[in-house]
Amino acid sequence: MEIKAIARNVRISPKKTLLIVNKIKKMKPKDAVKILEFIPQSIAQPLKKVVFKAIAKNVRISPKKTLLIVNKIKKMKPKDAVKILEFIPQSIAQPLKKVVLSAIANAKNNYGFDIDSLTFKQIMVSKGPVFKRYQPISRGRVHRILKRTSHILVIVEGLSKQESSLDIQPAVVNKQNVDIKKIDKKKLISKK
Repeated sequence: MEIKAIARNVRISPKKTLLIVNKIKKMKPKDAVKILEFIPQSIAQPLKKVVFKAIAKNVRISPKKTLLIVNKIKKMKPKDAVKILEFIPQSIAQPLKKVVLSAIANAKNNYGFDIDSLTFKQIMVSKGPVFKRYQPISRGRVHRILKRTSHILVIVEGLSKQESSLDIQPAVVNKQNVDIKKIDKKKLISKK
């Protein structure tokens, strides 16, 4: 499983952002969030978004049929989507439920993220390999039967348990630039 920090359209020099990213790259997400509270909000806020993904490959249902169900759940919270998928009669509901539960479990068990704060960032359905079968018909000809498969990618993003329970906004230290090299992460973590 991959964890990616996504930052777009951030008005900070890339050098300053790279300094921070290199410092927190080797840390656990919980510790990284704690340190980001002491960095100016303009730098820290984009780095706090962490995404988790789960993939199901070669699901034996066509992408067109899968998209019908995905469009129903993609604007919900993952927790609510799982409840609804239990009662959907289409056969894609069970594999889709498994993928969503896997993404939730990745966030919760591996990195301690709160289930209630999770949201779908993206649910992508792509075309998988097609199995070709043939049906013989009259005069020695055949009709092709295409058994389509699909790949399902679920990307979930959220806040850590500590941050979502306290609703903490990152503290603005100063309007001036903060030198990351001078911040000692052990002192910052022990303050809490």
